[in-house]
Amino acid sequence: MKTIIGLMVLVGLAAILTMFGGGVRPKSLPIIKASQFHDGHEFAFWAYRQTRQKFMKYSLIVFGYEDHDQDQIDFIKSYINIAQKNGMGFDLAISQVSIEGLSVATLVTPETASGKSLVKYLRPYLENQQKVALILPLSQASRLLSESPVRYLEQQASYSLIVLSLLSYQQELMDDLKSSNACEGFMGQKLDRIELMDCFFLKKERELRKISDKSTTEEHPLTSSMEQYGGNDFILYFFRKS
Repeated sequence: MKTIIGLMVLVGLAAILTMFGGGVRPKSLPIIKASQFHDGHEFAFWAYRQTRQKFMKYSLIVFGYEDHDQDQIDFIKSYINIAQKNGMGFDLAISQVSIEGLSVATLVTPETASGKSLVKYLRPYLENQQKVALILPLSQASRLLSESPVRYLEQQASYSLIVLSLLSYQQELMDDLKSSNACEGFMGQKLDRIELMDCFFLKKERELRKISDKSTTEEHPLTSSMEQYGGNDFILYFFRKS
């Protein structure tokens, strides 16, 4: 059984992948337990409250998003705007997507921006200890890929940073995982790395769906959670009923 989660999710789970060596399930620290929200804006409010103390120590915060996901764009916009109002202000946002309503100066870069080119934008701000939000597609925000701009920033430019990977459960993806019996043998057979990751991802979806199914109102259609993996990797899960 070799279910492929999808390239964007696969490369975005760098923090999880590195913890699957030897068949060990990833360990996480819950930051926000699975809860219901009206939208990405409300989720961002609570995420900011839970992370502001830790994040204030860092000058570079990376947001990894999936294309065409409005909940994730709303989250990023609100997180940055709330930070601006509450003492963790950003001096610049560098983004590969134009986000209307950001309350900070924004530099929109080409989709092919490399780690080297990003350093040119970042250096004047980071050398002066100013705070920058770097908004990239999920694949480019991963530390896993050798060509990842974030990996270059961390390993070659020696920048200390926080990575927030935003993951949404798409119906097509979940149908694929469920039809594959992704967790078959999980308690008995030894699953390989991809199977473990598939199973982990499916169990997260079930956890969020369980909370969502309990809802008796349409006021909070988004079910989300936030977890910390390692020191500086955070994964935010988004589940919206179709």
